[in-house]
Amino acid sequence: METATQKHPLAITSEDVNLLLELYISQNEFSKSVNVLRQHCGVVILDLDDEQTEDNVQLTSKQLQDRFLIPDVFPIDLRIKLVSCLIHLHCVHVKPIVAQLFNESVEDMGDLYLDVAEAYMDTGNYHKALPILALLVKSENYNLAAVWLKYGECLSAVGQIQNASQAYRQVVALAPSHLAARMTLSSLQQQLGRHDEALQALTHEQHDAAGEVIGQDLSLLLQKCNLLYSQQKWPQFINCSKQVLSTQFKDCFRPAQMSAIIKNRSLKHRREALRHLTAYNLDRELQESVAFSNEHSASLQDMWELFCRVCDKMHELKRFQELETLTIAALTSPQFMNDSEKAKEAEFLCLMACYMNKNFDFAYNIIKEICVKEMNNHRAWNLFCQIITWSEDIRHNRFCMRLLLKQPTHLPLEMLNGHNSLVAGSYKHSLGEYVAAFREAPKDPLVSLCIGLTFFHLASQKFSTRRHSLVVQGCSFLNQYVELRGDCQETHYNLGRAMHQLGLLHAAVHYYKQVLEEAPAISEGPHCDLFDLSREAAYNLSLIYQHSGNSDLARMVLQQHCVM
Repeated sequence: METATQKHPLAITSEDVNLLLELYISQNEFSKSVNVLRQHCGVVILDLDDEQTEDNVQLTSKQLQDRFLIPDVFPIDLRIKLVSCLIHLHCVHVKPIVAQLFNESVEDMGDLYLDVAEAYMDTGNYHKALPILALLVKSENYNLAAVWLKYGECLSAVGQIQNASQAYRQVVALAPSHLAARMTLSSLQQQLGRHDEALQALTHEQHDAAGEVIGQDLSLLLQKCNLLYSQQKWPQFINCSKQVLSTQFKDCFRPAQMSAIIKNRSLKHRREALRHLTAYNLDRELQESVAFSNEHSASLQDMWELFCRVCDKMHELKRFQELETLTIAALTSPQFMNDSEKAKEAEFLCLMACYMNKNFDFAYNIIKEICVKEMNNHRAWNLFCQIITWSEDIRHNRFCMRLLLKQPTHLPLEMLNGHNSLVAGSYKHSLGEYVAAFREAPKDPLVSLCIGLTFFHLASQKFSTRRHSLVVQGCSFLNQYVELRGDCQETHYNLGRAMHQLGLLHAAVHYYKQVLEEAPAISEGPHCDLFDLSREAAYNLSLIYQHSGNSDLARMVLQQHCVM
């Protein structure tokens, strides 16, 4: 078009000028638009130097200010294009040029009114755009959602929050599916302290001809979750979050489905197990549920943060059953499981949820895999021990034995196998495991304690041979345990308990009394009573006194240390 106008200026028609202006304005070439009007429409800018009269001159707001001559017969649409360009070029004195527009009917020329208002808004002159938009929204032909949206933006920009909320409410009424308007209206209502109305603005469901819900917008639901979280409405927040997260997870809440998810360790195997279990494709199940429009509007990070938030809140509210169900369902999310870090954290959250809900069968399946992956992580093995302590299942015995064959020098496994044999009464086998652990960690006081106690158990058997030799060896390891651990309430209690088991009551009384005279290892903190062994020692001491016939002394010890 530029080339055509330069080579054949006399052949240019008004339609060509209009088209060229539209192209320039769409590309924000406002200075070139003014030059087109100067060359082809008779617009004159006074006091320009001779060298500035070229067609491609770049005009400034200072050159344009109060320096216009416009033909008497000038089409109103071209006049408005000139006004729009001048406003974008920051020429502040355009009132005389635009005055003719206000003589026209807003019903007939509303689009030109809107062009001027948008030009003012683009340059930040919202206070000048407001009266023009006010005329439009009061008209019949331009009482439209798009115009009300512009009007609301202007009101919000000038700080009229109350009026802006009313304008956006009108937008939502005229265009219920306008999501940006709903979010802005919710934000304005929140600023005005209308929390319930802010939530209502974010509630929008799409219905079919029969009136049934066929879809909801994910971005609105996510915004609603954030708003409920800020308002601390926890039950509604949890319900809304579960609705949002259902777009990421499979609908698998039956016990058999949850068990299939836990027992399979990869996403592929979980999906295959669920598909085999339900006998149909799970994707069809999602299609039959309520659909969500704009599902990809929420990023993976947004969904992950929401998942972590709702898990924390469920744990805080002690809703462990729901937490377990949600975290197990999260293991079917391709978005979470394809990210190694998020997959690892999701599995750990699921483990904690199963543990808090006392579902130790599920917890065992998860912690077992974690221990295999994190062989040298002692915290994982401590958690493993905690779970098998609560669980009534003995599957862990075979698991530990098989894993020890692959890792023969692994200290936690040697200790666990020793404990399992000790509980089962296989003292010689447990002694072998403990001695193997002693070779790996000779300075560990727990290993020496376990070896000493195992010797005492062997010595306490009915048909034990070399009983005195076993007791001497046990005492030597217990003494080494005291040297490594140091003189404290714990060591004296363990020695007293060992002497008590052997029937050496005078030695047991000596150590129990030392326990009563010493302070616990941890004497500060909210759970310091858990580490105080004085009550246990007092009770055992009272048993010795009672067995010897001194009931008064036994009662005195109990009253001093065991009565609350």
